[in-house]
Amino acid sequence: MLVAMSLTVPALVMGLTAFTIGRFMDAIGRKRVLVAALFLYAFFGTMPLYLHDLPLILGSRVVVGITEAAIFAGVTTILADYFTGGRRARYFGIQNIATCLSAVVFIALAGVLGSGNWRIPFWMYTIAVVLGVLAWAFLPVTGGERVKRVKLSPVDWKLLRNPVLFTIAAGIAFYIPVGLLSFKLDTIGVVSTAVIGGLSAIAAFATAIGAGSYASILKRRPNVLLLAGFGLLGIGLPLLGLGESIPVVATGAVIANIGGGLLIPTLQNWSVQSVPFEQRGRAAGWFTSSFFAGHFIGPVLIVGLSTTIPIGVPIAIFGAAALVIAVIGRLTVRLRPNEEVAA
Repeated sequence: MLVAMSLTVPALVMGLTAFTIGRFMDAIGRKRVLVAALFLYAFFGTMPLYLHDLPLILGSRVVVGITEAAIFAGVTTILADYFTGGRRARYFGIQNIATCLSAVVFIALAGVLGSGNWRIPFWMYTIAVVLGVLAWAFLPVTGGERVKRVKLSPVDWKLLRNPVLFTIAAGIAFYIPVGLLSFKLDTIGVVSTAVIGGLSAIAAFATAIGAGSYASILKRRPNVLLLAGFGLLGIGLPLLGLGESIPVVATGAVIANIGGGLLIPTLQNWSVQSVPFEQRGRAAGWFTSSFFAGHFIGPVLIVGLSTTIPIGVPIAIFGAAALVIAVIGRLTVRLRPNEEVAA
């Protein structure tokens, strides 16, 4: 369980810093922040190649978490700046598909590269240098971003309150099938790394399916998005938590991940859509902070509860909570695909 907790530290760092990074994006420009974050990500990400002191290596990982927050929030803001309506929805879906599939590819590649030397996988961080150069050279700066702002306009937090609260809940539920699947499999006697890795990859593909379906559902039935996303989590998590066989647990993980994949672009779009252009960086920052704060909160609660009851029980409880949130979302939230807040 301590391993599960340690895996959430980067999420905590992202949760604590992304909202501040959002202020920088609104103040000095999204492109500047994104390009700088990519270069810093490469610099600090490769530090374990030559560092030998464990505290320094851990410190570099903390900075990597900060740069990840800037990259995630920066890409979200830039996509929201470039596109509106259905095109924005499609690109948010594509962003999350790419995130899911690249995680599968790079984790597998790291396993292969690290079989001989644990430091070699850290060379993969140098890819961010190439991405930084490409972003600097080819990403256009929007007209609104060229406006010099002496003082940032205040954000109406009433507009972001509901997106933030639903995003925290989604972050908690989303991390369970992603981060705790291997621990659940261990409780039913699955110890093969190949089986665990294969099931984790299948679950990640399910997340991509959910993200890919977002744009079409938004166009046809926007008000069922929260119901569907949290509802699928509410169905999948109890199967994952209470299942005693590989097929049941795997089915639960797949169903839950489809719901999670559907929720991420839904909440991204809702957050940035709720505010005008000059506040969009802060909205994306708060979305990122809320989502990854949930990644930290969920395992803390589950680990705490699992000291007295089997780990599957709190997972199932979170599933029941997701069903309640699904109903609340359906009854209280009206999502509109083309609605924009004017400056």
